Amino acid sequence: MAERADERDPAFRTWRRMRGAAGAACLLFSPTGFGYRWRNLLLWTKACIHQRSRRVLEEHYQDDYYKNQYPDVAASGIPGLLHYICRGHLEGRNPSELFDARYYLTRYRDVAASGMHPLLHYALFGAGEGRYAGRRMILPQNRYIGRSSPLAPERVSHDNRWPNNRPLISVVIPCFNYGSYVAEAIESVLKQTFRNYELIVVEGGSTDGKTPLLLLELANAYPDVRFVFRQESHLVGDNRNFGIRMAQGRYICCLDADDMIRPIYLEVAVFLAERFGYDVVYPSAQCFGGRTEKWLLVDATFPEIMADNQISTVALFRKDAWEAVGGYRDWGKANTYVFEDWDFWARMVGRGFRAKSIGEPLMLYRIHGSGLTATCESDRVHHRQAIAAANPDLVEGAPRPPREAEVVNPWANLGPLQSNGAKSVLVALPFLTIGGADRLLFTLVKGLVERGYRVCVVTTLSPPETTSNENGLFDPVTPNVYHLADLFPDEQHRPEFLRFVLRRYSIQTLMIVGSEFVYHLLPDIRAEFPEIRVIDQLFNDTGHIKNNRRYAGLIDLNIVPSLALKSTLTDRYGEAPEKVAIVPHAVPSKIPVFGSRAEAFAVSGLPARSQGKFLVSFFGRLSEEKSPQTFVKIARRLSSHRDIDFCMTGEGPQRKAVLDLIARYRLGERIFAPGFVPDVQRLIACSDVVVVPSRLDGMPLIVLEASMFGKPVVASSVGSLPEMIVDGVTGYICGVDDVKAFCSRIEQLYKSPDLRRRMGELARARAIAQYGARKMVDAYIDALSPPPPARVLPGCSVI
Repeated sequence: MAERADERDPAFRTWRRMRGAAGAACLLFSPTGFGYRWRNLLLWTKACIHQRSRRVLEEHYQDDYYKNQYPDVAASGIPGLLHYICRGHLEGRNPSELFDARYYLTRYRDVAASGMHPLLHYALFGAGEGRYAGRRMILPQNRYIGRSSPLAPERVSHDNRWPNNRPLISVVIPCFNYGSYVAEAIESVLKQTFRNYELIVVEGGSTDGKTPLLLLELANAYPDVRFVFRQESHLVGDNRNFGIRMAQGRYICCLDADDMIRPIYLEVAVFLAERFGYDVVYPSAQCFGGRTEKWLLVDATFPEIMADNQISTVALFRKDAWEAVGGYRDWGKANTYVFEDWDFWARMVGRGFRAKSIGEPLMLYRIHGSGLTATCESDRVHHRQAIAAANPDLVEGAPRPPREAEVVNPWANLGPLQSNGAKSVLVALPFLTIGGADRLLFTLVKGLVERGYRVCVVTTLSPPETTSNENGLFDPVTPNVYHLADLFPDEQHRPEFLRFVLRRYSIQTLMIVGSEFVYHLLPDIRAEFPEIRVIDQLFNDTGHIKNNRRYAGLIDLNIVPSLALKSTLTDRYGEAPEKVAIVPHAVPSKIPVFGSRAEAFAVSGLPARSQGKFLVSFFGRLSEEKSPQTFVKIARRLSSHRDIDFCMTGEGPQRKAVLDLIARYRLGERIFAPGFVPDVQRLIACSDVVVVPSRLDGMPLIVLEASMFGKPVVASSVGSLPEMIVDGVTGYICGVDDVKAFCSRIEQLYKSPDLRRRMGELARARAIAQYGARKMVDAYIDALSPPPPARVLPGCSVI
């Protein structure tokens, strides 16, 4: 037997030579993954306490199957269940024919990201959420499963040219007794960033006595929406077919009346269909109402789709594909109901039409008790069997490979929009979280939109596990927010979509805020879009400075927050002074007002022990450059003052080390360290002094926030901090890692309430005068505008 990848683990090589308890001990105490294995054993024990979870585990783990399938495990003498819990799932082994771990982790990327044992997740959560276990023996009666298809893939050519007087997309909303929900569905379509569509609402003969009247009112409210009323009652598949027959678009999207779609869905879906020739494009889904989980979908394949529906109901599909497979079919209601969309997708994929998933949940699926799915009395086995019985050609015949598509005129319908004179900016950053940079960018984007700019925001990475995900941060100010890593799990589509956004919105200014992905695309962007002005936003002289210098020749302007950073670029790196603009950060636009410190304390989350204490606080990312361990050392040195307490918020790679240091110094009862706090302003209001002990920094917004609350700041002499704080007037500046100096300054403020009040008042006045949001936005607008062309006098020439 060929050596498996897991044989590199010393435990594997040992337990093959051992038996029984000794081998089990060796497996458990392997040098790799020790804590992870014990955690899985503990979770497995807890799962067995609950009857439902225990029943799922007993059904899906079969010891005879496991040992027969994997003779190396049987030969080792290790109990099969112990091996599977500790190691087998990591090696891609399956516990029975009823559970496919690789499929489960591939389909449900949230489970894979969590690192949880897949079968444990299914037993504890997945089965109850209706997730699919990934049965490996999907259609045993199909003699072609597991072999290559004898059929050659169909080759098709898509010429994307389309009549200007016809919509490219037709959205069909069938409505039966859902009058109370349909207005929200309509609004979600009207908010789409892709506008070349028609909207058809089909009233399917509702019987509740109110839905037809509500739709008549909506027909008057939405004159551009086509409302069609059917006299007799019809099931959902028939209502969809009725609307599709009237549709003029190349693509169809059927949206149930109780669901919604996010603003960018049609735009992203039609991009994939037009640019790459996919026949069915569909998003992952976010539940709302009764539940809140996400359904993260994968690319649908045959024959897997005969065992589990892999396509969401709002999929965008070609109308000619609908015609080719005969449209939707209905089965009935209650115990006779079968998922008509599952059957429809199975026929599409089974006949070779290519399906593509969108990773981000752009569909909002309403959970309530009156839907067909909720009132369906049959289980998924019934649906699976009914769909297989209705499609004998798919079950018994040779599977048709996915079509091979050639796309002609791929950009015919994806070209530039009419700008109507609006200026357009694309802001590219790695990811979104609640931090100083993102709050600053929100203020900037909001200001630009209010001045008439069209702003697109692109993120290019998924946030680290130690960082909160705030993907909805910009939604209130612009619909054009694209999270490439979430939208396109396949990286190959990301560069092309960025070009699509640049082309479609006629982007005039590309503003890079630390996105390495966009840095590396700059040569191609410059070649294809030479008219775009490229601006790089730098917050400090570390981090992205290497990429900034690597692509300096492709960058038109660098924006920095301070004179110190400009000097670094010009003096150390030789950048031309005219290519560096100083734009200081702005104070947050909204600062809450509390009637008293006691009022702020009541909503702060601080422990009761801190009531009435002198509070010294740290707010920032727990990473090396912010030097959080220095703050812990400051707290230790000041801990002899019993009426001083400490607050320390934030997440980051050093959080564990920081907590360990707090425990080592026995400061657990003195330092309040809640981790990530989305709203630190309440804590700032309760603080007496804010400490910024950074080793490296740019222009941290926490200084401005503290100043707006009238709090003095004691900070390191790095980055822009000496420019933000007037030493001895609005706060204090100390040497890096100079714990003694920090403590001395804090003690001065502790002993003198008048000094604290005076410094705080001066800090607030200075922040308002020099760091207003309007002033910052004006400065950015000046920087975004290209310099005027050189004026040539008569008789002169430009050299």
